[in-house]
Amino acid sequence: MIEIKCKTCGKTFFIYPSRIGKRRHCSLECKRNDKVLVNKKSCSHCGQVRGKNHFRERTDTRDGLASWCKICESQLNREIKARNKEKTRVNSKKYKRYRRKNDPSFVLNESIGNAIRKALKSNKSGRHWEKLVGYSLNDLISRLKKTVPKGYRFTDILTGNLEVDHIIPKSVFNYENSNHIDFKRCWALDNLQLLPKKENRLKWNNIGKSFQPSLLLGGNDNA
Repeated sequence: MIEIKCKTCGKTFFIYPSRIGKRRHCSLECKRNDKVLVNKKSCSHCGQVRGKNHFRERTDTRDGLASWCKICESQLNREIKARNKEKTRVNSKKYKRYRRKNDPSFVLNESIGNAIRKALKSNKSGRHWEKLVGYSLNDLISRLKKTVPKGYRFTDILTGNLEVDHIIPKSVFNYENSNHIDFKRCWALDNLQLLPKKENRLKWNNIGKSFQPSLLLGGNDNA
């Protein structure tokens, strides 16, 4: 005899091996009720009868749904994540190291995000840098590729031979948050370029053209 769970009520009962796949209800009453519960399904883990929208879709099952409900699956995933927390942390570090060595867009995304966080003194309020500056990573890449100095390649960002430079240095802008007009001017696409590391260090805070920063007037961030 084999123990299985009733498809309708979730109770366990015993059947002969030859009845596997043929009998799925513990009683005639459950078999009748199953017709009423056509849009419901019993979770094979907790035994609760739930709407079919509480089960993930699967292509390898008879009814096209997972045998466990989403609640049980979520609980299992949390337990697995807790058990493998350290392993996940190590793998995440390895993944980031690999991306930093091989993916210029990843390096650029990370460096710009860190630079803006530092400029705003960590006052990003959880917002991604793209929302703060008003353009996407692809827009930034497209802009910077146009400024690659002769003899260099865009991928030189990976080795640190090329750095993102503010044509008008960050130090001359007056802003305290991302809503200030000077923040927008500082991080505007036309104020960013790629420079060789040595040249960028020599340039430092020098301004190559005339520029008038906004005045910081108490409490008026949009002045």
